[in-house]
Amino acid sequence: MAEAVHYIHLQNFSRSLLETLNGQRLGGHFCDVTVRIREATLRAHRCVLAAGSPFFHDKLLLGHSAIEVPPVVPSGAVRQLVEFMYSGCLVVAQSEALQILTAASILQIKTVIDECTQIISQSRGPKALPPAPPSAAQHKLHELLMPPAEHD
Repeated sequence: MAEAVHYIHLQNFSRSLLETLNGQRLGGHFCDVTVRIREATLRAHRCVLAAGSPFFHDKLLLGHSAIEVPPVVPSGAVRQLVEFMYSGCLVVAQSEALQILTAASILQIKTVIDECTQIISQSRGPKALPPAPPSAAQHKLHELLMPPAEHD
């Protein structure tokens, strides 16, 4: 007779685990990597950063325990993106979308890149493009189609 096997599935296990890791990060517990953004630093868990960002993943694969973010990246945006990696939530004000997009592009966080690109394009709205100036070929075609001017 076969032994009974029981299946245990916790509905919110992933969210709970990330919330616990975020609490540890905020308390400074078990953080094993330092992210440097200009003069600011923040501590985090390498497994979360590596899972959330190909940029961090590649740096961490090389064995770095301190990662320098390029100075062009706004430090506030990096902080927001690290929070996003721990929570899956990101609040983007219209005025911040370009800064977040810049940071997400360098950190290679595709979902945020896509969302910020959409936010920026929606803010600009559908605008009519000015007509393009006629090309030389179009001028030539116009001359060929017009009847010759009569000279007095």
